[in-house]
Amino acid sequence: MTICLGSLSTLQCLELGGNNFVTLPASLHLLSNLVYINVENCKRLEQLPDLPLNDELYVETSNCTSLKVFPDPSDLCRFSTVGNLDSSYFLNSMLKRLLEEAPSSFDHFCYVLPGSEMFEWFSNQSLGDMVTEKIPPDSSNSKWIGFAVCALIAAHDNPSAVPESRYLDPGVSSITLTSRFLSPFHGFRHHAVKQIGSDHLFLCVISARYWTPENYPDDNLVKFDFHTQRAVGNNRCLKIKKCGVRALYENDVEELIGK
Repeated sequence: MTICLGSLSTLQCLELGGNNFVTLPASLHLLSNLVYINVENCKRLEQLPDLPLNDELYVETSNCTSLKVFPDPSDLCRFSTVGNLDSSYFLNSMLKRLLEEAPSSFDHFCYVLPGSEMFEWFSNQSLGDMVTEKIPPDSSNSKWIGFAVCALIAAHDNPSAVPESRYLDPGVSSITLTSRFLSPFHGFRHHAVKQIGSDHLFLCVISARYWTPENYPDDNLVKFDFHTQRAVGNNRCLKIKKCGVRALYENDVEELIGK
């Protein structure tokens, strides 16, 4: 790119998909009005610079197969998929940052990243698309900050078994995580996924603030369900192979740092 991106101070959307560059200019962080960056299918892109300080910014990184270097881990909630980054490193980096700096203020985050094995760190695991976990009995007084939920996803060999949705863009599938006892209007997390050629992990961390005592089930047992849909006519869709959940506490950072 021969122009100085940093001089385009009013730029809001940057469409760069399908190009052959290896990195982006460091001046990108100067674009304070930027809300969308598309680098989809930039298969030679290896790293991203620091991003503008804009909470609304979203980065489309699907099929960036060489992407390994991201900005500060706290920015990763802005990405559609987390490229070629090592999945265990990513999980540890994100959870450490959350537990060290923002256990009381975070809302939720969801990601899709490469990986073919469920992390052992998820203490409660189940084959299929449903898993359960108990709300801590002393949740109102404890260091409990939420749930980390994960699903191992793969290409489905029988697309007709996956329901279609006319609300999805062509070629897109979706993963939806539902939990009955989340507080009203926060009962699900939805994530759109473009075509994947190998197994991936869908990771979602949800704050304890979404569970209110009046919504607790009698046995404190919370069920998490994963559902997949496909765009109309999309024959490359997803299935859930396995899922896991873990109640997340502030002192879990000590275990993560030891890994």
